[in-house]
Amino acid sequence: MPDSASNTYFEIKGFHLSAEEHKNIKKIIDQIMNFAPSDASVHLRLEKAKELFEGFINVNGSLKRFNAKQTAQSLHQLLSNLSTQIYDQLEGWKKHRFVN
Repeated sequence: MPDSASNTYFEIKGFHLSAEEHKNIKKIIDQIMNFAPSDASVHLRLEKAKELFEGFINVNGSLKRFNAKQTAQSLHQLLSNLSTQIYDQLEGWKKHRFVN
């Protein structure tokens, strides 16, 4: 689902989101966008295959790309794991981007 107000996109496969889950995903994407490079776009893909949720998130800036992939038994845990993995990468980038 593209968000016309920003450079974000997410897709869902194999399950349906509740209104609350949709709201939480939008919040996570907004938080990532606020932490990411100013020209970045975010693409989030969530799938459910059998009993596991699988997720991929890509944050693409003009100079740097960040990617995370996770699996979990619950959507909540999946989103938490993906967020942590991306935030760790973004934090590392922010610490070292101006270091020569």
